[in-house]
Amino acid sequence: MTGLEVVEVNMHVEDVMTREEFEAKSKSNDAETEPSRDLV
Repeated sequence: MTGLEVVEVNMHVEDVMTREEFEAKSKSNDAETEPSRDLV
């Protein structure tokens, strides 16, 4: 987009997990963020 050439990319990896661990964590977070349906 800018016409500049990338010569280096620096990254910091915070955590590595398996697909199963990621899916389990995602499901856990989804359950916590869902609004309660009893408060209608």
